[in-house]
Amino acid sequence: MTATTQANLSSGREHRGRGAAILNFGRAKPGPARVYKRLGLSRKRINYILLSVIEPMDPELAEHQMRTADLALAIAREMGLDERRSGEVYTGALLHDIGRIFIPRAMNAKRATGKEALAHIVRHPLDGYKLLVNTDLPREVKEIILRHHERLDGSGYPGGLRGSSIPRGARIVAVADFMDSMLTETGCPHTKDPYSRGDESGPREGRTPSRILRELIAGSGILYDSEATAACLRLFKSP
Repeated sequence: MTATTQANLSSGREHRGRGAAILNFGRAKPGPARVYKRLGLSRKRINYILLSVIEPMDPELAEHQMRTADLALAIAREMGLDERRSGEVYTGALLHDIGRIFIPRAMNAKRATGKEALAHIVRHPLDGYKLLVNTDLPREVKEIILRHHERLDGSGYPGGLRGSSIPRGARIVAVADFMDSMLTETGCPHTKDPYSRGDESGPREGRTPSRILRELIAGSGILYDSEATAACLRLFKSP
């Protein structure tokens, strides 16, 4: 974890609550076995994908996915989803950026510029979906991988879906992904035109949790699901 990330995650009194605790550690860990069991999945198999395929290629990406999965699971439970649905959200988040393994390393960064770099980056949800579409992962998990960058107003990618046409699990993971991406030096552009929106531009140095939460609130009902946003806010404000 970089010094910038550590500074953002340790920004004084405002950084409190269960949401903060989920993201505020140096190294994420694989998730709870009971989540996989509810889905009929093998923890060993999921962790093989994450730790044997992704981590050797991009350790920071693997950690980003694990932190995002932990926060997405907490949001899903806060929203009252049952354990099966919450498990689908968790597993989808754990693998949501797997398509980034196909992006050339020099381009695999949120601050990458140029048409060629952006073309590679905005294709990663589809690449990840194609990689896993013929596996026995639940359909909902595959939809999260494909749709986690869609936005309510249609500005997301790869399909430009709007509103309730975006799967609920993907809407939850979008919020968790936003929080971790903005607090750390990971993540990809959240819209098809990432350099035209205030919430996706500018340096991340000095971004405090309260500032990022304000950006999340500003996007609630426009970019991000309002119910998932409210649940995330409760997590960050609760002891």
